[in-house]
Amino acid sequence: GNDLFAAYMDGCSIIMNHVDRLCPNTASLCEDLQDTFPFAYANAYLTPPASQAVAAHADDRDVFVIQVYGQKAWKVYEDVPIEYPYPHEQVGKNGMVVPPPILEGPCSVDTVLRRGDVLYIPRGHVHEASTYPQGDDETIQPSFHITIALATFDWALSGLVATAAKKTLDEVPEYRMAIPLDVGMHYNAQDIPFEQRLQLENQID
Repeated sequence: GNDLFAAYMDGCSIIMNHVDRLCPNTASLCEDLQDTFPFAYANAYLTPPASQAVAAHADDRDVFVIQVYGQKAWKVYEDVPIEYPYPHEQVGKNGMVVPPPILEGPCSVDTVLRRGDVLYIPRGHVHEASTYPQGDDETIQPSFHITIALATFDWALSGLVATAAKKTLDEVPEYRMAIPLDVGMHYNAQDIPFEQRLQLENQID
């Protein structure tokens, strides 16, 4: 049911989003980082032994993984399916499949993080982690790590330019008007009546 402890014992990970709102030390770290970056926040992941919290995926942000307790094996794949993705382009999330060649290709990182280790994962790089043992002689351990997220998609030049352009255009009344119906009803420019197409082209020019 909704028993958190039973779920953990059953192999589920416990994920705390925006843990910086709950933990003063983590909040302080994020505030310190904001002397360098526009915005930073933190999520925390507690994963039981021989388990995996999240399948392979890419994020729309740059992250720093801080291993706090136990250990966790990480793979970061070398090939990038979508460079600098936006939130709707994160492969491995929201129904977007990670292309199989990515997972079959080489890794730029294949390591085990232990207490005190930090791993940087750039935006768009597919990665996955687990607490499965990495060798026959290795003791399986739980893992607790904090991910510091830098929402770099918010600072993308295309988004800043689009926002500035929209703000400028919205201040001109004629650009607030609806486009002519014939323009909105056709996908191909040649299907739009010539006079309306000329009027729209002149307006845009």
